[in-house]
Amino acid sequence: MLRAYKYAFYRLYRFQSRWKWWDKTPQFTAFLQLAVTTWLNVFFLLELVELCLRRRTPLLPHLSKTQVLAFCALLSVPQYLFLLHGRRFKEILREFRKESPHQRHVSGVAVLLYIALSYVLLIAGAFARSAMMAH
Repeated sequence: MLRAYKYAFYRLYRFQSRWKWWDKTPQFTAFLQLAVTTWLNVFFLLELVELCLRRRTPLLPHLSKTQVLAFCALLSVPQYLFLLHGRRFKEILREFRKESPHQRHVSGVAVLLYIALSYVLLIAGAFARSAMMAH
């Protein structure tokens, strides 16, 4: 599982590094993209649990913006330590550098689907939860 997460970071880094004129620190952009995707997945899982339990009240009380930001920061710290701290991203780049073009294509599609589905599922879960709340 951790290898797949590192690979997702690697693919996002490679994508971001193509935009050298725009993005001077592709490792931070890739990290932020993965962090946001993780946040989306956590919120989707909360929605899914609420749907399965058929709860009309949220599992978490209404959180202030500060609390949401603190929660997101709390989720991001371990990711930062795993991916960036001490220039670990350089090790990740070396680890996946020797993949074949076929592996690169298949894995790139998988990473793209993972990120796209993270957004789609969160939105679908929000619609399903609002429909349940209406009934």
